[in-house]
Amino acid sequence: MIVILEGPDGAGKSSLAAALAHRWAEQGKQTWYRHNGPPETTEPAQEYIQQLAWACRTGFVAGDNVIIDRFSIGELVYPTTRRRATNFLPVQNDLLVGISHEPFNVQWVILAPQVATLVDRLMEKDEEVDVELITEERRLFIERGDDLSSRFENVTTFHTSTFTVGELVIAVEGLF
Repeated sequence: MIVILEGPDGAGKSSLAAALAHRWAEQGKQTWYRHNGPPETTEPAQEYIQQLAWACRTGFVAGDNVIIDRFSIGELVYPTTRRRATNFLPVQNDLLVGISHEPFNVQWVILAPQVATLVDRLMEKDEEVDVELITEERRLFIERGDDLSSRFENVTTFHTSTFTVGELVIAVEGLF
């Protein structure tokens, strides 16, 4: 199975990835993990396709679990909030359609904690905090996630402030 974690900075993607990998290791399952920051290019399509190819080569073919920490849904958010161009939008829908069916077993999980939680987490990491930007990015992740989940069964948004990491692990496992 492939789990793709999405959400704004500070949403808990890396924490959830670590907890999933730990749980699956306890169950004797091999898990591959890849963390991706936002692409630095205005042409990220190739980068995202390479990430998917990596996931398929490493874990999917062998029957292992794969966790990708940040993939492509941010491309529906960051061009608006960070005022940067992207060429990914025309191919994104095709990519989503292509891997939303068998033989792929892919679940997109969008984490969307409350703004106060995001601010606290970013401050703990000594990162720059712009509450308006955080609010807008959270809103857009939820909006884009709701739109995608209305079209694809394998996209789920969690308002993570109401979940512990352990509860999220159980919820994500329940998606498969």
